[in-house]
Amino acid sequence: MIAVCIPFVGQQVHGESQKKHTVFKVEVLTNGRKHVLNKRFKEFRALHRKIKKTCQVPEFPPKRLSNWGSKEMEHKRHSLEVYIQGVLAENQNVPAEVLEFLSIRHYPTERKAST
Repeated sequence: MIAVCIPFVGQQVHGESQKKHTVFKVEVLTNGRKHVLNKRFKEFRALHRKIKKTCQVPEFPPKRLSNWGSKEMEHKRHSLEVYIQGVLAENQNVPAEVLEFLSIRHYPTERKAST
């Protein structure tokens, strides 16, 4: 089983340009181990574009926000959390692209029927 949550969204300074961008802290729990990733909205959108034709996916949240204030950022964080949890819940076999996105290397992609 894979459990994913996005407990935090914030700004991160990028490279020498000191340009800020929004990142979502993604916590992944699998096989009793937890690891944390920082993902940008565009990475979630790229994942959605990869998997939407090959597996069940919930509606993807829109990027457009009139204001990136704290209330809007929290709404976006929650929407992405619901989305990624929905992808995991709606697919019996976790797509390889999702495993890669979540940096999970050792996870059975197909469940074997018990005999």
